[in-house]
Amino acid sequence: MVFQPCDLQLFIVVTNFLVFFKSFARMTDNLIRLGKYTVKLKDGGEPEEFCDEMEKFVKIERLDGSSTKKNEVDCNPDELVKAANKYFSLKPPDLIQTSEKLWLGAVYTVQLYFLRFKVLGKSPESLKRMVKAALQGLDESIELFEAWLFVEDFHKYSNGLIHFSKKDFQSRMKEVENFIVKFSQIDEESGSRAAGKIMADVEKCETKKGTIQLGKRRYDYDYIVY
Repeated sequence: MVFQPCDLQLFIVVTNFLVFFKSFARMTDNLIRLGKYTVKLKDGGEPEEFCDEMEKFVKIERLDGSSTKKNEVDCNPDELVKAANKYFSLKPPDLIQTSEKLWLGAVYTVQLYFLRFKVLGKSPESLKRMVKAALQGLDESIELFEAWLFVEDFHKYSNGLIHFSKKDFQSRMKEVENFIVKFSQIDEESGSRAAGKIMADVEKCETKKGTIQLGKRRYDYDYIVY
């Protein structure tokens, strides 16, 4: 396993883990954010396995500290967009929370779309490839892929890695909101074709059945994309 019994004893005293849902909690291949702390897994450790194991001992919550009931809402991209707009309308606007909600909304949009085809992306890099595959051949492919790049910028912004003006922030925000709406409307044929292309990449896609929980709903998958 990726951690020792002594590691478990250290964390059992914690009542809540504020983690970004499982596979996207990691900052690199072996780092997981736990609230203001960062846990480094040993070589070969899987973040998802770590979260599954810890869930046996403590209550796992989302990065924003929401309750289980609120998590169900947080898995809804439309609700996340509403939350982003609420934080942006504050005086002064909370741009960190706004960018985080936009990032989560876009991530869930892509995740939920590909879970229709039993495909689970396990990293931001895998999601980027999945987005690109789904947009191939669409009339708005260039605009929507650029919007995904803005999504990545908001993820960096929420972690304090980059900064841009409020004017640029607002224009990019609108592009991401449009992405969330338009991506979920991609037709079934295009999605199936994209999923097939992703699954054909044996170096970055593994046949592995499992279940992931988003809010109170559980989704089955047959393939994992790295």
